Amino acid sequence: MKKTLILIISIITLSCTSQKNKKAAKSYEIANSVYLKLNPNDSIKVHELRFKPSYSATDLQKFLYNNFGKWDNSIQTSRGMDVLVWEKLDLIKSSGQLFTVAAGGEDKKIKHIKINGKQNYFPIYYCSAIVFDSNNIDCFQETAKFNELLADYFITGVRTSVKENEILFEKETKNN
Repeated sequence: MKKTLILIISIITLSCTSQKNKKAAKSYEIANSVYLKLNPNDSIKVHELRFKPSYSATDLQKFLYNNFGKWDNSIQTSRGMDVLVWEKLDLIKSSGQLFTVAAGGEDKKIKHIKINGKQNYFPIYYCSAIVFDSNNIDCFQETAKFNELLADYFITGVRTSVKENEILFEKETKNN
């Protein structure tokens, strides 16, 4: 009887744990109203993966830097942090595709209500990724083949990533 009870408790604990991990990987949103300005007269609408970082809005950039080295390009944005672009990344080995990843995010505080004359702020922070495959297909549009795999790859990678090369990453972004 004791063995059966221990077995049942173990199965319940393990099934709850695996369900929680699956839900953690699905905690993201795809923003479909993001416009990239290519030049003063031209822009393109893209889909952007957004998810809560472990430490800061640069977590995804640090994860990519640790795994693929220095980025190929950077783009200044109105969000206050540069979007770093890596090209020709083999993110999904079995796909036969090379991906272009633009990683950014946002880390800001917006004014909230005043209490006893003191201004309160509401923090907004997230990591973001815009991804195109080697055929220039937006990988986070609803019909894209790899959107869930890529979202899971980035979110899991950021959450399990060790904080190595942190100082080197910070130096590279300041020299950019």
